[in-house]
Amino acid sequence: MASFTQGTAEEVKSGAAQFRPGAIVSKKAMTPVGVEYREVKQNIRGSKTRTVKKPVGGTKIYHRAVTYVTQNEDGTVSGAERVIYIEKNGTYQPAAISKDGGKTYSFSDPNYPTMDGVAGVGLSNELNNKDGGIRKNLDAQINNSLDDAGIPKTQKKEIIDSIKNNADQKDEEKSTDDGSDEKNKSTDSSTPSESLTSKSQEREGTRSSFGNLVYPLDLGITGQDVLKFSMLKYVPSDVGGTSDTFSGINTRTRNEGFSNGSRDILGTVILPIPGGIQDSNSVNWSSQNMNALQAELANLALAGTTGGADGFFGGISDIAGAIQKNNSELGSAAAAAFAGQASGVGGQLITRTTGAIVNPNMELLFSGPALRQFSFKFMLTPREKRESEEIVKVLRFFKQGSAVQRTKSNLFLKSPHTFKIQYLHRGPGDNNDNPFMNKVKECACTGVNVNYTPQNNYSTFTDGAMTSYELTLNFNELEPIFNDDYKDDGDTTIGF
Repeated sequence: MASFTQGTAEEVKSGAAQFRPGAIVSKKAMTPVGVEYREVKQNIRGSKTRTVKKPVGGTKIYHRAVTYVTQNEDGTVSGAERVIYIEKNGTYQPAAISKDGGKTYSFSDPNYPTMDGVAGVGLSNELNNKDGGIRKNLDAQINNSLDDAGIPKTQKKEIIDSIKNNADQKDEEKSTDDGSDEKNKSTDSSTPSESLTSKSQEREGTRSSFGNLVYPLDLGITGQDVLKFSMLKYVPSDVGGTSDTFSGINTRTRNEGFSNGSRDILGTVILPIPGGIQDSNSVNWSSQNMNALQAELANLALAGTTGGADGFFGGISDIAGAIQKNNSELGSAAAAAFAGQASGVGGQLITRTTGAIVNPNMELLFSGPALRQFSFKFMLTPREKRESEEIVKVLRFFKQGSAVQRTKSNLFLKSPHTFKIQYLHRGPGDNNDNPFMNKVKECACTGVNVNYTPQNNYSTFTDGAMTSYELTLNFNELEPIFNDDYKDDGDTTIGF
């Protein structure tokens, strides 16, 4: 089997290596080229025959596709370049290149001097034929390799079609029929919440596009499981309720958008899964006391709430009658307890007069849920200039993405962006959440810690880039875990 190796740009240009770091490499595939189909008669059921087309001739071509994603300065995807390699004379050789998403192919390129003449007439015709078998096979190869590399669906179009991403560019101001600018229209009808969430209220310099980053650059071809961080535009919860009902806090819209992927994704970072991965699910319980007197007073308050004045004074009468009828030690203790409460000396009166205390009826009671916290630590060590640049973008992604936002007027502070965290299993034909790892709800990034000298000495490359960085990220889930969050799947996944 011919080797398919990684090297520097110079080694790729000389033919000593097939691809450079940062490439997304597809798996090996085979497509027959130059096949002719002849009509042949086949006997079926005695004397009956049928005519079928039988492939004749052709050459089996084993091929791979290498995709290089290109990005703007702000990290947004601007397109991609795909290079097609075929197995020839025991090695993989560059045969064609496309810079427009596979719409057209060239068979010569100055960055690949060994490409000239590699593709024969059959392969050239197939690649230039939009219905060609190898062309369709290559499109499928590239699509699968992008999935394996963890590229989100929102960015695949830019990569596959090589269309410039203009999402970060401002629209030109529209004019109305009377010649006045649309921006001058009155906005008095907008609600405060609409004004605060409007893009026009964002302070200049506020960033909402962070691109798609991967470290190390060749992570996509390793096939190992990865940890994916997706930055989301924060969506606040709604406060419900009417005059006659209590509907509480509504987070349905935010949660549904999080689970079905319809939320705005501002960027992604894909990193190797570090060591020390763990979670801790906890619930708050605390000891509580309620003695007999407190229980009666609670019943008295409840009677007043539900039965009005008659219920309240009737409850007092019942308690007083019960004390008068009971002349035993219990009655004395109860009387002392009431007297202690009335005089403000509390429980010491009953202890002074009887040497006892009222049974506190201590019990451990549920006091509320708890929010989970997660911490991840990554060692980022660049091996070349492009990886140093990618690491800088990764650090900027978390630092700026988790920073507080200001409104244009500086009157309000807006919530930072939030994050979706996924453990992705990248087995054959698979790029989904790992069912053997815990799921994580939407999180806020509460801390970004960077150690610029993790080896305890200041060390840089010639351009000033640090030789190593240690990144520690702290996250808090926005909501607690509930029993009904666990999907009914026959216990085939760990869930949360």
